[in-house]
Amino acid sequence: MTEALNLPELTMEYWVSHQDRLLDRFFLTGLRRFIVTDDNIEIFLTKLRRFVLLHLWPSGVLKIRHMDLLCAMAEQNFNNEYSYFIQDNEQTALEGLPKDNPLAAAIYATYKSLQGDSGVLKLSAVKSYK
Repeated sequence: MTEALNLPELTMEYWVSHQDRLLDRFFLTGLRRFIVTDDNIEIFLTKLRRFVLLHLWPSGVLKIRHMDLLCAMAEQNFNNEYSYFIQDNEQTALEGLPKDNPLAAAIYATYKSLQGDSGVLKLSAVKSYK
């Protein structure tokens, strides 16, 4: 096992300067397909997930173009059986996500499986999302 880095929390400046890398098809494919066993990557992905929920979502920065990243993060967490740590403020924010927004649903799926959770989503199949 590697020695885990003491990675700082992510910032909006980090997001602005690195979002193209996080949206890269190669990175997204890796998130979807690989089981993460490296402590440093797990810490980074946990911090990224927290940053998305607590900062990007409330600020309105996330758009449909970010859906691939959110879905890849959700698949990664599903593959790892949702083993990443959740803080109390994340749990509170999860409970406040709207039920009728596809981005919010994708964020929710980075924390918990949507399978069998009928009370989570109320998405329209005909509504246009931006």
